[in-house]
Amino acid sequence: MIVRRSVIGSISWVVALLTLASPAPLPGQQPTSAPATGEQIGIVEQQRVIRDRVARLEDRMFQLSQALRKSDPEKGAQLMQSLGAARGMLLRQRMEEIAKNLEQSKLADATDQQKEVSADLQTLLRLLLEGPDKLDERKQEIKRLEAMQKQLEAVIARQQEAKRNADAAAGKGDDSLLEKIAQIGKLVQRQQDLTSRTAKASEMGALAEEQGALRQEADELAERLQSGESSGSSGPTPESAQAAEAMSQAAGQMDAAQERMAEGSPQQAGGHQKQTEEQLARAMELLQKRAKEDTAARRANAPLDKQAGDQKEITQATKQLGKKMQGAGAGQPGDPESPQGGQPGEGEQKEGAESAGKGQKSQGGEPGEEKGGPGKSGESGAEAPTPGGEQVQEAVPFQEEAEQQLDKQDPSKAAQSQEKALEKLEQAQEELKKTLEQLRKEQQEELLAALENRLRSMLAKQLEVNKSTIRLDKLGAANWRRADELQLPELSQKQVWVGEEADKALYILKEEGTTVIFPQVIENLRDDARDVSQRLTAAATGSAVQAVQESIAQTLRELIEAIEKKQQENDSQSGEGQSESQDQEEPLLPPSAELKLLRSLQVRVNEATLQLEKDRAANPDQTDEMEARRQKLVDRQQQVQEMAKSMHEALRKAQ
Repeated sequence: MIVRRSVIGSISWVVALLTLASPAPLPGQQPTSAPATGEQIGIVEQQRVIRDRVARLEDRMFQLSQALRKSDPEKGAQLMQSLGAARGMLLRQRMEEIAKNLEQSKLADATDQQKEVSADLQTLLRLLLEGPDKLDERKQEIKRLEAMQKQLEAVIARQQEAKRNADAAAGKGDDSLLEKIAQIGKLVQRQQDLTSRTAKASEMGALAEEQGALRQEADELAERLQSGESSGSSGPTPESAQAAEAMSQAAGQMDAAQERMAEGSPQQAGGHQKQTEEQLARAMELLQKRAKEDTAARRANAPLDKQAGDQKEITQATKQLGKKMQGAGAGQPGDPESPQGGQPGEGEQKEGAESAGKGQKSQGGEPGEEKGGPGKSGESGAEAPTPGGEQVQEAVPFQEEAEQQLDKQDPSKAAQSQEKALEKLEQAQEELKKTLEQLRKEQQEELLAALENRLRSMLAKQLEVNKSTIRLDKLGAANWRRADELQLPELSQKQVWVGEEADKALYILKEEGTTVIFPQVIENLRDDARDVSQRLTAAATGSAVQAVQESIAQTLRELIEAIEKKQQENDSQSGEGQSESQDQEEPLLPPSAELKLLRSLQVRVNEATLQLEKDRAANPDQTDEMEARRQKLVDRQQQVQEMAKSMHEALRKAQ
């Protein structure tokens, strides 16, 4: 702890010095080059003091990380990771550039650069202040809440079915179906009114726009009918499918009418409008028939005594779920992946014991205290309340009222109570959905930050290896001294480290599982790092090796850039607020970023192909090394092709 405070204190001191070193331009001063004043010379010296302090800070971080390798390997690894991030930020080089701008009186440039460096130092400070990432813990919490969500969805589905049965017993049809019948009825009235006005109007422009709006509504309603949204089942009923087809035909006739109206042909438009009205009427008739048949079937298949028994089971399932969500149902740990969706009796009691001890968050979404473990309540091991648990419990009294009304043979009042219970359950569902969305977002932010830190460390190490490789190559093997020869195994080991870090990043990405291109790029980078390591061991430092090394560095830059862009988008969305919650997990990188990475991969394959062609022209004798490079390019090109196919498939599914 003392060690970490020492490093943190040093960074804080550097940040403070950098703030003091920021030049304060005089009123009206222009950022043009001019001889430095005595005051500016003092600031330049102070800036270079800060640069030297950063150099000593990096040395201290390395020494401390080595000292902690045995006594506290976790903190040692954290310091080494932060050191890699610091070197990746190129702090010393940027501070020297600031000093030169100050010498040349480029105060505006120097001030902007100081702000950027200060922000990077704050990021470095945050890396040290924050403990090891909690990705695994957060992942378990998301898994637990997803299991709760499935059980809640199952309870809601059963309660909705019970309400439909009660409505049918009371002589009322499915609310969703009746709503769509009413929507079509309104569309018929509006279309009839529009048809009448079209026959009398001389100007068609505004009426054509109105016809287009009606067409859009008809299209949307047709899609909802086709999806089976109102049927209460997994797909559309035959009548709903036929009604959807009639709505689609009506929309087509509306589209044709709009075109004729835009052309100024009201008579032809009127013909299409009449056909539109006929198709709308047919769709409404089909749905009305479906509503009557559905009501009759439910009456026959769900007598009130059976409905009362079903409602009692649903109420019991809701009670069990409410207790578990409020943290009162903790028992022996179970499998959160096997919820029974509100089944009563023994199964519900088993569910009540599931996920015990796995709570990670309080209702407010903050991590639990360390004493009881994340999401635990002290030493008792009880789960923390789950968001939405209170609303689930509030639904129970309404469900009990529905039971009593069904026992009294009053399905109408029972349906009213069931409706109130559904409102509470759906409120709980929304609360849980928001919490899951927030947790997934936090998980993604942590994952992005962890990846960025690792990639920056890899880039810093790779640039170091690249620089030394170029130096040795320029020097020439014939002029290598003993120290130069001994440096090759060291460079090879550093290149191995880059590959090992890539392997760790690859594991995280495969576990995360939302990206297509990113993991393959990392895998290629890992293989390239291993290949270069072997070549360095064999004392190869020529253009072919340097080209691969530069490719690795450029790939790392592009990956870091993609992550930074995603982080900026997340920050922007957080500032503006999300208008709609997402049901599915958002991919780690947007498709646009992955496509850009794919393009870069193809560009590098092209460049490597050209380099191989040049080398073969310079050395006509085919070597094993050239053949290996050729085969590697063949494999890499096939990988790019497969990635393009996978990306296309992913985009198609997302539409």
